[in-house]
Amino acid sequence: MALAKAPSNREGTLLYDGECGLCAIVVGILLRLDRKGRLRAVSLRDTEADRLVHGVPEEVRMESWHYLDHHGRLHSGGAVVAALGRRIPALYIVSVFAQMFPAATEGAYRGISTRRHWFHCVFGVECAVPSKLTGADGFPQERA
Repeated sequence: MALAKAPSNREGTLLYDGECGLCAIVVGILLRLDRKGRLRAVSLRDTEADRLVHGVPEEVRMESWHYLDHHGRLHSGGAVVAALGRRIPALYIVSVFAQMFPAATEGAYRGISTRRHWFHCVFGVECAVPSKLTGADGFPQERA
């Protein structure tokens, strides 16, 4: 799979679902924590994302967020937490945990990302991405 390098004036690019309200809030927080301006955010639905992660199938792209570091390595899902913590000092402790316990970090990431539709119930955050776990209204589906 061919990956482009992140622009040289930045240290990496965070690729996220721009139609997910929870994702947008988390990315906004990360950009604020990045006081040195090393991080750039690009929606996975943007044509630039196609160029940055050329060769990665769309269904794989949309499964999680991704971080393309300045070496051209792509980190996905829970691994993004560890990679970002190495670049954003405010996340260092979280990064250490993520590196020590990658399976737990991935599990936590998946637990939140598969339930992101539920967050609009609590925080009023909308997510336009369909989920296997929720109905069209974003609420959990009743199990038969």
